[in-house]
Amino acid sequence: MKFRIAFLLSLTFLLSACQVLEQRWEAEDAADVEATDAAESPVDAPGRLPRAIAHLQDGKIERAERLLSALVEEEPDNRLAGHLLRQLDEEPETLLGEEFMQVVVEPGDTLSELAQRHAGDGMLFVALARLNAIDQPRLLRPGTVLRVPVTTETVVEPDESALSAAEAMLAEGDPDRAFSLVMSIASAGELDERGRSILVRSAVDLSERYLSEDRIDRADATLDRLGPWAEALEDSAELGRQRDRIDARLALREAGQAAADNDRAAEREWLLKATELDPDLAVADGTLEVSTPILVNRYHERALKAWRAQEVGDAVAYWERVLEVDPEFEPAQVYLERAREVQRRLDEL
Repeated sequence: MKFRIAFLLSLTFLLSACQVLEQRWEAEDAADVEATDAAESPVDAPGRLPRAIAHLQDGKIERAERLLSALVEEEPDNRLAGHLLRQLDEEPETLLGEEFMQVVVEPGDTLSELAQRHAGDGMLFVALARLNAIDQPRLLRPGTVLRVPVTTETVVEPDESALSAAEAMLAEGDPDRAFSLVMSIASAGELDERGRSILVRSAVDLSERYLSEDRIDRADATLDRLGPWAEALEDSAELGRQRDRIDARLALREAGQAAADNDRAAEREWLLKATELDPDLAVADGTLEVSTPILVNRYHERALKAWRAQEVGDAVAYWERVLEVDPEFEPAQVYLERAREVQRRLDEL
């Protein structure tokens, strides 16, 4: 009997303690929410749209909805905020259509990228997540089978808030979502100078991330997606350099395949192409040193050809590249000095 009484007293004490702890945890959770709400107050308007997108990616729907509702109330013309908010209110089929197919998520895929690829709008990732009952879009696992639309052409119309959100995503190291957003904006019409700059930066940053992960095909595909805007972006030196870096990696891979096939001539040609596209490319096992004399001679020949054709600027550029590869190559040193002097005189005319 005494044991039962002691047991009941202990149980009562434990239940009381649990109630106290639960109340304290609830209070702490409420405090956390209040602190978050305070940090995301209207005073911090420029950062609320990217933060709302981050909440949506993390599955924090209520927080995202509060931010988006406030933005739409204050800025009725904020198209992106309204576009995201509609995805929380309307059925996914309303936005994505009624015809779907299945795809398997590959390593590195994101819902934003899949939405861009299959729906023409990376910002439809919310509707895509709801369609597939995904609670946290950021945690998309390879091997997952998803339903995606067959034909949908919804796009985000261009406005300053959407471009600002893309810039903020880039600044926070999130080129994937920045690229998806600005691609959606680009699909709606012509980009202005600011939009083109953001598109280039996000494409370069995202493809560079893929290169760092040795996912060369994905890096290549990222730049290929710029095809419809290639003419508008053809003057971008940054984009041109990144394309050369990716092509150099592809050439290096071909060199490896040629080596595996014991085709030494093809291996050397691919190595030369790779190092020509990207002189800073690191090639293992001393192969780069073997190809250096051939590369130097190739550049020197092109420089001489340009020099004879009186294309002084091109000649200077080639001889500079010769000396980047081999700083001790004396003919290039002599010719480069003469060519620079001629170029200086021409600039003075």
